[in-house]
Amino acid sequence: VVIAQAGAVEPLVQLLRTGDAYGKAQAAGALAYLACSDGNHGDIVRAGAVDPLVQLLRTGNTQGKADAAGALRNLTANNHANQVAIVRAGSVDPLVQLLRTGDAEGKAQAAAALANFAAHNNENQVAIMRAKAVDPLVQLLQTGGAEEKADAARALRNLAVNHDHEVAIVRGGAVDPLVQLLCTGNTQGKAQAAGALANLAAHNEDNQVVIVRAGAVDPLVQLLRTGDAEGKADAAAALRNLAVNDDNEVAIVRSGAVDPLVQLLRTGNDQGKAQAARALGNLACNADNQVAIAKAGAVDPLVQLLRSKYAQGKADAAGALVNLAAHNNNNQGAIMRAGAVDPLVKLLRYGTAQGKANAAGALAYLAANKTN
Repeated sequence: VVIAQAGAVEPLVQLLRTGDAYGKAQAAGALAYLACSDGNHGDIVRAGAVDPLVQLLRTGNTQGKADAAGALRNLTANNHANQVAIVRAGSVDPLVQLLRTGDAEGKAQAAAALANFAAHNNENQVAIMRAKAVDPLVQLLQTGGAEEKADAARALRNLAVNHDHEVAIVRGGAVDPLVQLLCTGNTQGKAQAAGALANLAAHNEDNQVVIVRAGAVDPLVQLLRTGDAEGKADAAAALRNLAVNDDNEVAIVRSGAVDPLVQLLRTGNDQGKAQAARALGNLACNADNQVAIAKAGAVDPLVQLLRSKYAQGKADAAGALVNLAAHNNNNQGAIMRAGAVDPLVKLLRYGTAQGKANAAGALAYLAANKTN
């Protein structure tokens, strides 16, 4: 911030426009570092940096292209307005080209920039898919270093939020290297691979089958046990979506997922607890799984999550209790003994629409038991 406040941004942008190849690369690199501070984003964009950075992506030397991609990456981190402006400036095609032909640093920066562009932005996701980014991202998953693989997985994860893209990404060969990254990646790589598989499995039965056949379940369960907070939450999300398939429900439980999911319910962060609750809820659609989940001690932490301040967690806990209680007298009794009625009634009064519906469903099954 001090450097930007001293007036460095405008002459750096001027150097981007008029310098030689070395000067342009150095200017882009300096702007990339300055853009690591969110407070500098506005000054850099207002100084007119976007167009010459995109031009450098097209015509710069190897280092210049990598540094331009890095600057665009940092400018779009958690900044929706910059995401829109930079994509409209024509950055996607040269970034995809850099993914194909750049050096290791250039490919990594391009993948990370595209991941940022695609985050929570459907228009940008469509533009990136039209630029045929999937093939080079999958190639980077297979051949890149640890950081490059993580960035490629994050880009595919964000693109797969759009359900229209799920099929194209799977057909592009992403599943096998994502599963491999689950097994061998660094901490961030494993989490991003799990998140990508979660999105690819969402609302797509064919993808759910492909992912399980590729051997994803065991490393997802391992990530539940050993990952960091993000990795555990993403693994639970992937298992949640895979468990929508009846055959997958059985395979996931047989792989030992229940105990670490219950542990995540107890000790995870808010997101982890919510994802664990949803995964257990989907697994509990199977009568045998209902019994296994209750025996693993899921009821008490689900009721505890009902009492938390996290709205999504409350709704997901109630949803899991619905499926555990369905046509199972023993589980209904356990849920009653755990003190679920009061927080369910409170959720019925004050929860989100989803929370209220799930609370009503749980209370309906509990009320059907005449002993309650």
